[in-house]
Amino acid sequence: MSTRVYWTAMAVSGALITGTAHAQDPAEIRSRARELVKALSASDAEAVAAFWTPSGEYVRESVTIRGRDNVRKAYAEHFKKKMRAGRLVVTDDDVRFLSDAVAVHEGTFTIERDNPADSVRSKFSVLYVKSDGKWYVGMLREEPEGPAVAELAWLVGDWTFKAGEGEGTITVQYTRKKAFLLVQTRTKEGDDEETATQVIGIDPATGKLKSWTFESDGSIGTAEWVRTETGWLASVTATTSDGEPVKAVTTITSAGRDSFAFRSTERTVGGEKAPDIGPVTVTRVVAGK
Repeated sequence: MSTRVYWTAMAVSGALITGTAHAQDPAEIRSRARELVKALSASDAEAVAAFWTPSGEYVRESVTIRGRDNVRKAYAEHFKKKMRAGRLVVTDDDVRFLSDAVAVHEGTFTIERDNPADSVRSKFSVLYVKSDGKWYVGMLREEPEGPAVAELAWLVGDWTFKAGEGEGTITVQYTRKKAFLLVQTRTKEGDDEETATQVIGIDPATGKLKSWTFESDGSIGTAEWVRTETGWLASVTATTSDGEPVKAVTTITSAGRDSFAFRSTERTVGGEKAPDIGPVTVTRVVAGK
């Protein structure tokens, strides 16, 4: 039983939820969820399993655990292993009451860790049923989330870096409906100043995380982004303002939420090999410093 699968699955029940008053009062589920989190924090498999109905299920991809007793056994095995620390964040969640005794809680949750590359996102759906005045987990389904802009949400803010003998700044912000990240980069060395605008989002044609870059000299480029064990990698295809084709591999290696290293390798311009760039250390601008 993996730490990632079952800790995230159970912790999601502690999310904030909304609903209607009276019989369909979400405060009851909140209270129940707090008790569940307490049992998880105590690594008490017996107490955790007690939140399931006797025949309740946990499902993730090809893994299905049926019955309270089997849930207890799985958690007992899980708690023998060393758990990686993390903070659960629930977003885009919604609660629907199917009746006064049945509710569905759906959304996305993330276990945030110091290194954003170690964070984990999943989609979840929890079916709650009420029995003898208490809410129980009848079924919890979880599946890993595909590429998402939110994976790079930790970049939102202001950053600075050295650019040759000069310096550079990066500002990252969400667009209005958070469908894209807007990245504004400015580098200045002496009297020479360059700017670039980059948009990062999901390409609806492919479902992949993609960026579109427009530089002040007229160069344009695109890249597809994928997660790696240490950060993110982008395969870049661009065209200079003179019409020459450019290819490169960009990597971002996170050193925490306030610093990352940027590199551009395997670079060619017009089919000719070009020098690598970096690694360049990029540091968050912290207010008050």
